[in-house]
Order: sequence, then C-alpha cells, then structure tokens
Amino acid sequence: MAQNEENKTEEEHLDSTDSVVSEPLGSVESDQSDAEDSVNVVMLEAEEYEQLKNAKAESDEKQKQMLYKMAEYDNLKKRADREKKDFLKYATESLVKDLIPVLDSIDQAVGAAQEANRETADSFTALREGVELIQKQLLGSLEKRGVSVIETEGEAFNPQKHEAVSMAASDSVPQNNIIQAFQKGYTLHDRVMRPSMVVVSNGSPISTDTSSDQIEEKEQIENE
Repeated sequence: MAQNEENKTEEEHLDSTDSVVSEPLGSVESDQSDAEDSVNVVMLEAEEYEQLKNAKAESDEKQKQMLYKMAEYDNLKKRADREKKDFLKYATESLVKDLIPVLDSIDQAVGAAQEANRETADSFTALREGVELIQKQLLGSLEKRGVSVIETEGEAFNPQKHEAVSMAASDSVPQNNIIQAFQKGYTLHDRVMRPSMVVVSNGSPISTDTSSDQIEEKEQIENE
C-alpha cells in the first residue's frame, strides 16, 4: 500500500516536471514566430520604399519628357506663326515682279513724251499727263502693298540696294555717291525686288596742270 502511494507520488512529480518543461518550449516558439513576423514587416517596408522610389523616379522622368514636348510644341507653333506672317507679308511678291517691267515701260513713255514736248508743240502734253497719271496710280496701288522705289538721287552707294553699271568723275557729287540712275529699283517691305542700276562717282577729276605741279614739287623734294 505504501509502495503504491510512493509510485503514484513519483508519477505526479514526473507529470509536473513535463508540464514545467513543455511551457518554455511553447514560449520560445512564440518568440521565434514574432521575430520572423517583424523581419517580414521590415522586408515589406524596404520593398515598398524601393517601389515608391522607383515610381517617383519614373514620374519625374515622365514630367521632364512632358515639359520637353511642351517646349518643342511651343517652338513649332512660333515658327509656324512666323512662317505664316512671312507668307502673308510677301504673298504679292510674284505680282510685284510682273508689274516692274510695266513700270519700266511707263518710265520710258514719260521720258519720250517729255522730250517730244520740249522739241515740238503742246500736242504731246496730254499724252505726257496721261502717262504720268497712270504711273502715279500704279505706284500708289503698289505702295499700298508695301512696294517702294529705291532712292538714288544724292544717296551714297549701297551694294544691297544699288547695282553700279559704271563709275564717272564728278565735281558736284562726292566720291561713292550716285550720279545718275539708269533703271529704278524696288523693294517689297524690307526685301529688295530689284536693285537700282546707277552710275557712281569716283571723285573730282585731277587736272593735268595740278598733276604736273605735284610731280615737280615731288621731284624738288627728292633732289633736296
């Protein structure tokens, strides 16, 4: 009887020992699970941060490309507007070129009528006045469209507006200034349609006496 009670006491002691040992094992497994969860959370946060970083970089790149496209579109629009203005401004260029020979014919007719009026009677006066009226009307019509006659009388020679056909000595016209215009030139706004054909002064002529005096004076200086 006493032996049975002793055996029972040992079994209860073993059971209590097993329960004591089993409790720390459960707590250790729980701690490991919590640690693994925290590691997973950290890994997820790092991946999310990397994803956000990549998304921001991609967004910045797209914004940069969009700004570049907007600037390129703005430049194209400005260039198109400028080309449109130039087209409208010079749309009558071909018309002007076709009318310039007509102006030449009118100039010649006016000159012929003036010469005839001087030599004969007043029979050509009406003709001259009529041609001058046509000339005035035509020039007025062209001036409304931006056509102007290139000035030549008393002007300095400008290779962008004048074409020199010859040079001549002149006492009254300074050197490199225009003496006479053979053919008028015209501009459309700021563009030259045809330069004026002119005679340019190369200065006053040097007389023979003056040149001889200069040569003698030079020889005297050299001999001294």
